[in-house]
Amino acid sequence: MTASKIINCTPHVLNINGHKFPPSGIVPRVSMKRETLGNLIGYNDIPCYTNLCGGLEDMPKSETNTIHIVSSLVRTHKDNITRRDVASPGNLLRDDDGNVVGCNGLDFNY
Repeated sequence: MTASKIINCTPHVLNINGHKFPPSGIVPRVSMKRETLGNLIGYNDIPCYTNLCGGLEDMPKSETNTIHIVSSLVRTHKDNITRRDVASPGNLLRDDDGNVVGCNGLDFNY
């Protein structure tokens, strides 16, 4: 894997094994449509829903020798599944209180 440029397309600073990447201001999203399924049988006051994935919003185009770091939902979207320049944070690292402090690598769609 070769990349001369890494673009953080998440809304927060990414710490990957001590390398910090500031947010780029570009935050791709998957549009979602929420549909009502009805109420839970026996509990008419508990509505049930499902979320349906739509299209990608604000996804950057591929650039030579560039990796775009996005959420795992964006990375695995059907429109990104063949892209080799899209990654998401790998295994999350947490502090003693359970707060995310970074990750130990990147996940790709290979």
